[in-house]
Amino acid sequence: MRILHISCSYFPTNIGGTETYIRDLSQELIARGHQVFISYVGGFYERSRTKLRIKEYIFEGVPIFAIERNTFGFKTADIYFDPEDRVYPLFKECCQKLKPDIIHFHHLSPSDILAQMKVAKEVGLPLILTYHTPMMTCQQAYMLYLGQEPCDGKIEYRKCLICAQVNYGIPIYLARLWAGMPKNMTNSLGRFIANTGLPCRFATWLQLPWLTREIMDGWRSELKMIDHFVAVCQWVYELLIKNNIPPEKITLCRHGIISQTPPIMKKQRHDILRLGYLGRIHHSKGIEVLLKAFKLLPYHYNKIELYIYGLIQDEPDKRYLHKLLRLSANDQRIKWMGILSSKEKFQALSQLDILVIPSLWLETGPLVLLESWAVGTPVIGTNRGGVAELIKNRCGGLLFNSGDASDLARVITEVYDNPDLLTKLRISIPKVRTMKEVADDMESLYQRLKSAR
Repeated sequence: MRILHISCSYFPTNIGGTETYIRDLSQELIARGHQVFISYVGGFYERSRTKLRIKEYIFEGVPIFAIERNTFGFKTADIYFDPEDRVYPLFKECCQKLKPDIIHFHHLSPSDILAQMKVAKEVGLPLILTYHTPMMTCQQAYMLYLGQEPCDGKIEYRKCLICAQVNYGIPIYLARLWAGMPKNMTNSLGRFIANTGLPCRFATWLQLPWLTREIMDGWRSELKMIDHFVAVCQWVYELLIKNNIPPEKITLCRHGIISQTPPIMKKQRHDILRLGYLGRIHHSKGIEVLLKAFKLLPYHYNKIELYIYGLIQDEPDKRYLHKLLRLSANDQRIKWMGILSSKEKFQALSQLDILVIPSLWLETGPLVLLESWAVGTPVIGTNRGGVAELIKNRCGGLLFNSGDASDLARVITEVYDNPDLLTKLRISIPKVRTMKEVADDMESLYQRLKSAR
C-alpha cells in the first residue's frame, strides 16, 4: 500500500512530538513492506521573486516532499490563507507523482491543508486525520479558555473570539463587547485591515473577528472532508463528538513508542532524589510551576536535584528560558542540561528517579511519559488531559493539581519522605504501548478505507 502522511513540518534538526510519531509510524510501516511518503507545507524568507519551491529528500529512510512558500512581505491574509490556491497545483503534482492509496493528515490549517484536501477529494482518495494537539482546532493552541481552565473544544465563534482577544491582552469586558457587535460590520472591517497589512496592535485586534471566522470556516470545511478520525486519547474523542463527528467515524488509538527501546536499567538507591523535566521550553509546559514548587521545598531538603532537558524552537521560547533562568538563579540543586538526541533521551530518563510533567495545556500523550515508563522511571504529572488518563490510581506515577506549585511541592515532599514509594511506583508501571501496536491499528484502518473506496 502507498501511504502519504501530511505533517505540519518535518525538519531533521527540529522534530517535535507529532513529527516523532509520524517518523516512527512511517518507519514501522516501511518495515512491513508499505511505501510511505511524508509531505508538508513549510516556509522560507527571502528577498527574491521566488514565491514557491519544492524540496525532495530522504530523512531516516523516509522520502520527504516539501512545498515551501516565500513569506517575505506577507500580510495577515497571506499568512493564514492562500486565496490563490498556490499550494493546490504543487500538491496535485505531488499526488500524481507519488500515487498514494491513502492520505493520512496529522495537521489542520485554514489554508494549505484545505487545498491539499481538495486535491485528494478530486482524485477520490480516502482521508484520515489523527488529532495530535489542541492547536489543531484551537486558535490559541492550548485549549484553555481565557488561558485558565480546560475548554471542551467545541468550535463556537463568540466564545473563541472572546478567548482570542483576552489571550491578545484585551480586557474581558472589552472582548465581550467587541464579540457582541454585528458580525457583518466587524468581519468586513477586519478583512479590509488584514489586506492593508497595517503593522500595529490595534489593527491586529480589529482583525480578530474576521480572522476567527475564517479560521473556523476552514476547520469546519476540513472536518467535513475527512473520512475517518484517529483520536489519540479520550478527551480528543469527546472533543470530536462535541463537534458533530459521528462516533462510527472515530477510532481511539493511543500513542505508542518505538518497539526497540533500551532495556530497563536496574535502579540503584542513591542518597540524592533525582527529578527531571524533558521537553520544550514553553509556557504551556508549566516549567515555571515546577521551579516554584522546587523553591517551596523545606530548606533542609538538600538531598534532591532537578535536571531540566529543554528544546527551544523560537524566540518566545528563548525569552521564556531567560525568565526561568532568573527564577532558578543561585539554586545549585537545579541543573540546566540542554538538548538531547533521540538516543540520549532514554539514557537520561533511565538515570532519573522520577520525571515531572507539569503541563498547563491538555496533553494528548505525551510521548515522553511513555518513554519514561519504558525505562522504568515513574512520573509526577498534571491532573488534566492525556496525562491524567494514563496515570490512574497511582499506577506508574502521582498526580497534582495543574498549575498549583504548592500541590506539586506536596507530592515531591511525599516522594522525598518515603523512599519506598519510588519502588512501589516503579513496580506499578503498566505495560507501555508500542508503535508496532499503533501500526497494527493503522494497517487495519487503511485496508478498511481502501476496500470501501
